Amino acid sequence: MKQLLFSGLLLFTVTEINAQRIVQSKFGDTLNNNWIGIDLTLSDSVYLSIKGPSILWFALGFNTKHMQRGVDVLMVPAWKESFRELMPFDAVLTGYAPPKRDDMEHWRVVSEEMKDGMRSFVLVRALATGDSNDFDFTNLSKNGGPLDIIWAMGSEKENKTEYHGNQKGKRTLTF
Repeated sequence: MKQLLFSGLLLFTVTEINAQRIVQSKFGDTLNNNWIGIDLTLSDSVYLSIKGPSILWFALGFNTKHMQRGVDVLMVPAWKESFRELMPFDAVLTGYAPPKRDDMEHWRVVSEEMKDGMRSFVLVRALATGDSNDFDFTNLSKNGGPLDIIWAMGSEKENKTEYHGNQKGKRTLTF
């Protein structure tokens, strides 16, 4: 009996450690190719897959319903052939302005692909980075629940993010 109880507890522990929480969403106009899709997976780390048009920038803000100072943001610049930083980066909002690059980079690009005008990334970062500018995903990973996010996308002009116009929104993702 003790062995059966121990085996059951061990199975529960292994299952709990390997549990994943996944949410998928699309933002923008899905009738034409003006949309961004994400798959956000929480397990031992935060895994984020992003797919969208290569010519648009995309920003995803975590744990907020408003564009306000201090919001943790993942920023994906538009792809250009010119020599400049094109990889997604860890950023923070300073108010109603484009996100600024965070002092400490925590997102790591696992893969990138460009195909038929669409650009895809797979990124990873720790659930908790210890950075006051980064949202801590630990509780969501363990318990699930809602995550408020904001998003925006738009074009760039002369290597600067242009205003997103109505290509923005907020959403609650549920794990």
